[in-house]
Amino acid sequence: MSNRLKETIGIIISTYNSIDNLSLVIEGYRNQTDLNFILYIADDGSDSKTAAFIKKKSANFPVPIQHIWHEDLGFRLSAIRNRAIHQAKTSYLIITDGDCIPFPGLVAAHRSNARPGSFVTGGRLLLSEKLSHHLRTAPWPIQQEPLSTLIKRVIKGEINRITPLILPIFCTGGTTKLRGLRGCHLAFWRKDLLQVDGFDESYKGWGREDSDIACRLFHTGITRRTLRGIPLLHLWHAEATRSSLDNNDALLAACIHEKRIIARQGISSHSKQEASLPHDDKKHQQQKTISNQLTIVQICRRFGPVGGMERYVWELCRELVSMGHQVHVLCEVNLCTEPLSNVSIHELGTVRPKPRWLAHIRFSRRVHHWLKQHRTPEMIIHSHERTQDHHISTFHGPPFAKVRDFPLWKRISLRIKMNLWLEQRELCATQVQMIVPNSIHIANDLRHYYPST
Repeated sequence: MSNRLKETIGIIISTYNSIDNLSLVIEGYRNQTDLNFILYIADDGSDSKTAAFIKKKSANFPVPIQHIWHEDLGFRLSAIRNRAIHQAKTSYLIITDGDCIPFPGLVAAHRSNARPGSFVTGGRLLLSEKLSHHLRTAPWPIQQEPLSTLIKRVIKGEINRITPLILPIFCTGGTTKLRGLRGCHLAFWRKDLLQVDGFDESYKGWGREDSDIACRLFHTGITRRTLRGIPLLHLWHAEATRSSLDNNDALLAACIHEKRIIARQGISSHSKQEASLPHDDKKHQQQKTISNQLTIVQICRRFGPVGGMERYVWELCRELVSMGHQVHVLCEVNLCTEPLSNVSIHELGTVRPKPRWLAHIRFSRRVHHWLKQHRTPEMIIHSHERTQDHHISTFHGPPFAKVRDFPLWKRISLRIKMNLWLEQRELCATQVQMIVPNSIHIANDLRHYYPST
């Protein structure tokens, strides 16, 4: 018990125009067994109804509630979290979402498991759409239901998992792996967040900002510990758009590749001191823009606004260029009818299309040869093919490893052996830092057939 955190804890809850969800969450914190905390509502630009709701709740709440707001300029989760971290004065912070209801012992569990030199990630249980609707329309304290009732809800399909409910509360040892990290349930020492300048606001839209801050903390020597046995109850909602995910994946890969520690755009951007720039402000801004520019190599055999994957890569390149990044494309053939501004396209020549596995090898060798001559340390290699030199691979179809489900006599062929080898190389090579499945179904297949990736 000598290591037990005694100071007041800060809890940052992000929200955006969702009073029904926020009400359920705040009531969950009213019922905590440990009330030595402050609530910081990090509001990503909600209208005046949310401000009025928070003011009313604050009047009879057992702990202080502070409402931190910024203008609605689209999804800016990292920015509003940074603003809350900047204003918070507590030494330890739990960061969660406005649709995640806590069990009564959550704050006490985090207090008991806070340790210097590490941050904590927790889990969450998904509530069904029907149960979430009932909670919003006729609220009740589901977090206070007995275990037997919650287990019945699992059996009925209203809650997705049983194991987190029946585990004892404990924290795993330190690791530097990202797998299983949930941005809706995090806890940090505030000084550690300030050391890496908080969340990186250069991530636009949904995804990867939580993995980014974890990686930057890893680069400082801080480890991740996982809190078991006390998850959050996550209210159902429609999935956020994933339109920015490819660009965010590239930013995360760059963070890992460069072993970056300081956010490109972090908490320091909220300091008023930055308003007084020196006379050569223009030069300062130009240098900042250049330092934020990425050099990204996209690899696809056919490039242009045709087909499915080809158009996907073409649109991705346009988006990356619009964000100020330098883009190269390595392809067999360029199918663009008009030049693509600020994209350097390198045609490597067509290869014989059959056998298909051999065509993959031939194209991969040409890519390898080009990179051997032109590669620079800052390049991020993003492949959409069966290549060998990439940092990121986007999977556009189901894994070939599905053939493992076939009878043995159907799997004995050179074609199958070589395709499995190519896929294994694409996924598991030492330099690969990220796999991006193009759909939930592909993601589930990859987890099934390649659980260690």
